[in-house]
Amino acid sequence: MVCLLLSSLQASTMLRASLVPEKLKDVPLLPSLDYEKLKKDLIWGSDRLKAFLLQALRWRLTTSHPGEQRETVLQAYISNDLLDCHSHNQRNVLQLLHSKSEAVRQYMARLINALASLAEGRLYLAQNTKVLRMLEGRLKEEDKDIITRENVLGALQKFSLRRPLQTAMIRDGLIFWLIDLLKDPDCLSDYTLEYSVALLMNLCLRSAGGMEDILRCFIKEGNAEMTRQIEFIIKQLNAEDLLDGVLESDDDEDEDDEPLQVTAAFQCSSVDFLWVKSWAP
Repeated sequence: MVCLLLSSLQASTMLRASLVPEKLKDVPLLPSLDYEKLKKDLIWGSDRLKAFLLQALRWRLTTSHPGEQRETVLQAYISNDLLDCHSHNQRNVLQLLHSKSEAVRQYMARLINALASLAEGRLYLAQNTKVLRMLEGRLKEEDKDIITRENVLGALQKFSLRRPLQTAMIRDGLIFWLIDLLKDPDCLSDYTLEYSVALLMNLCLRSAGGMEDILRCFIKEGNAEMTRQIEFIIKQLNAEDLLDGVLESDDDEDEDDEPLQVTAAFQCSSVDFLWVKSWAP
């Protein structure tokens, strides 16, 4: 009987121990880097060295532990102006987007896309329109490396979460470039199709993006239901114009509100679009 009680007590103790969460281990900070030498190698080194360094810098960010370790890595990149976003020198790290080496262009685009995935990274990249203009140029010019174009497109889609950058992209005519790209979706990779549609949505759903004019192009005669849905969205867009002035001044935070959605589906050439409108109540 005593043995049975002892066994039961031991089992109970082991069960309680297994249910107690282990104390989280402290994640060590990564060693600091010599950013002055690093940027010098990125500008003057061989293409092979540049590609390796860009890949290592991206991995340092993406494989870091979320929390203090990743925040420390990101803040080090920003405080040392890793990409020379604020540099006025003719030769700088940002110019690697236009390198003659496909590998260098690709790894540079990958790094920018990784930075743009984080709110603080987007803020760093978006402090002036130089980065945006270079990405737009690379997007339109890149016809050799699909991975480079995918990462540039991914970065621009993340940029479009910030209203000032939305406005700049609309003014630069990116909507019409995207529409032209989407005319032949069968030739696009899944990533390109997904992010180009997402970017187009973010730009068109701004009143400045000309959504009303674009929607009216798809009103088909004899399709009463389609016309009704499109007219409803146009009505909502016009009603929202009064809010644009208030929202336009909100430059410090990315928009992530999605309390209400209205959808309308219609067809353009061979592309089926699902337009989703989200706005705050």
